[in-house]
Amino acid sequence: MKFDDIPFYQDLIAQLKHGISEGRIPHAQFFQGDEGSGNLALAIAYAQEIIGGSTLDMFGQTDDRAARLLHPDLHIVFPVVQGKYKISAPLIHEFRDAYANNPYMLFTEWMDQMEANNKTPIISVSESEEIYKSLSLKSYEGGYKVLIIWQADKMNIGCSNKMLKLIEEPPEKTVIILIGNDLKDLLPTIQSRVQLVLVKPCATKEISGFLTSNGVGKDQMALTVSLANGSPGMVLSLANEEKDDEVFDAFITLMRIAFQNNVPGAIDWVDGMAKQGKAFQMQLINYGVEIYRQAIRMKLVPEAVVLNQKQEGFLKKFSPFIHDKNIEQLMETHQKTHYSLTRNGNSKLVLLDHVFKLMRLIKA
Repeated sequence: MKFDDIPFYQDLIAQLKHGISEGRIPHAQFFQGDEGSGNLALAIAYAQEIIGGSTLDMFGQTDDRAARLLHPDLHIVFPVVQGKYKISAPLIHEFRDAYANNPYMLFTEWMDQMEANNKTPIISVSESEEIYKSLSLKSYEGGYKVLIIWQADKMNIGCSNKMLKLIEEPPEKTVIILIGNDLKDLLPTIQSRVQLVLVKPCATKEISGFLTSNGVGKDQMALTVSLANGSPGMVLSLANEEKDDEVFDAFITLMRIAFQNNVPGAIDWVDGMAKQGKAFQMQLINYGVEIYRQAIRMKLVPEAVVLNQKQEGFLKKFSPFIHDKNIEQLMETHQKTHYSLTRNGNSKLVLLDHVFKLMRLIKA
């Protein structure tokens, strides 16, 4: 993807282009954005501008190999399930296809692509060794080399420590771009060595236009936009009605179990969720946070809540149980559960603890 292909972030794109034209390209940057934001697409478009720019190929066409993840001086690293492969290179074709299909893909969608199930993909110390080998070589075409590390917070301690020196002093004409949701998820020693590029949520008007261009109808659009919080990737995921209904049904079941203090039901629910895999589990936890927000909105500004008939019926009954005495703790519980799942915690233990906490909070 090139800058011209991205319908969002025009002010940020202008800043990035200006930096390149002025010869001010930081050697290490962190593109921070919410899950499903355009930070990956922006980083790749930025790399395209640095490596390819407006260069023409032998056929007189713009050389867009970097934008298609095919340029030999563009190196992509991403989390993989440790097993058959320790590094990402053997899966670059799968990643390239996933990116081409959706440049705003969620991490959970990449997990589904790899069939991660209950295993959490990471970036291992073996990957850092490959990075050193790749960047120690001269540029294939004599210009810049760009390294992109997607989901950089998935670097384990060994990898993070080994990357410190490279991030601080990369080879000449080498740009390192880390991509993630929050700079604070990285080691403090890495945080201090990178320049922050903040990818803010998209405006509602932009998201609505994006949905229209992707064939989403008006009836579904309002709810999808309200839940997506300005994330192009999230909005595309939520636009998948079948998947959305499955997550919503699982959330309803969870709330009923918590309200009834149904311990046997909680154990059965956790067993069923374990079979769904971590990608689905994390999506459910994130979805819960959005439902709590909608419940508060329904109390304060009912006209601002746009739901389908099924969801509205549930939320009218559910919203009285979400209030100022428990909303903060509910949000914190979901955030901690999501964090534990991403850190390779045992999903059954993590989810069972989550249900027990909800039992206490829902009736608080």
